[in-house]
Amino acid sequence: MGVNMRNRKSILMILLAIGSILLGYSYAHELYGPLESEVELWGYFSEGLGASLLILAFFTTHGIGTRLLLYIGTVIQIPPIILWFIFHSGEITDYPPAFSDNFVAHWAFSIPHIFLIILCLWILKLIGPRDTVVNSR
Repeated sequence: MGVNMRNRKSILMILLAIGSILLGYSYAHELYGPLESEVELWGYFSEGLGASLLILAFFTTHGIGTRLLLYIGTVIQIPPIILWFIFHSGEITDYPPAFSDNFVAHWAFSIPHIFLIILCLWILKLIGPRDTVVNSR
């Protein structure tokens, strides 16, 4: 009584979509304090990507569009991972110290990004090359 492959892909895509939306929300709506506009834009992009993946999770076949979104989802997680490690134990705000909320970066904030990369790669492996072609017979 296991979960079949189609349901497993759908469940993983829903988890990925929700994770992408929540992570994007945290950047787009400044949960880490005042941020650069590029970081906020990244958050909105991540939210949109998550919403797209949430819709695609309910389709039975996953073509090149789904694979492309998963590859993009993998690639866009790399810069935040690198930046959390670079700015570890440093403040990440442009405001003067008097107006700063003193949010200090930590490498552990990269863990959700790593989790999303793992989910993207796992789903790509489950989809495989056969799922991209629909037989017309």
